[in-house]
Amino acid sequence: MALAPTDAQSFSRTAAPTPATWLDQQVETWRDVILLVARLALAYIFIESALNHATDLPKFAATFKNFQLPAALGVPVAGLAVLVELVGGIALVVGYRLRETAILMIAFLMVTIFIGHRYWEFEDAARRLHIIQIKKNVAITGGFLLLLVVGGGRYAVSAWRERRGS
Repeated sequence: MALAPTDAQSFSRTAAPTPATWLDQQVETWRDVILLVARLALAYIFIESALNHATDLPKFAATFKNFQLPAALGVPVAGLAVLVELVGGIALVVGYRLRETAILMIAFLMVTIFIGHRYWEFEDAARRLHIIQIKKNVAITGGFLLLLVVGGGRYAVSAWRERRGS
């Protein structure tokens, strides 16, 4: 059973007709650069968040008490969240195992939505802030779903390894 191509360029060659418009031609020409920029944009939010949380892990862990999590689990859970954000972000930057990374990050976002942004427990401005965070996470999930389908492009470690036959 053959899997769908992970390299966006090979995917586009097998799935898309010849570009017809100027915009189609530009997208096809710059496809791998666009995919790299998209990966970097997705990675930015997670790496920046991981670094911010890691600089004051006890403070970040204290936020978990709002989720009825026992205090003893606060630091380990916060550490796990930082690890997922950092490893996922780095995998996006270098383009390594992007399908697995996309699945991991989608799961992370869903946990964040259902555990961390329970808007129904808040009033007014705090409620609106949590709703905005949920919408942001849903939008980021859309980016990961696209990455899952098209792969990371030629400028990804995974594509380089495929070309080498590794």
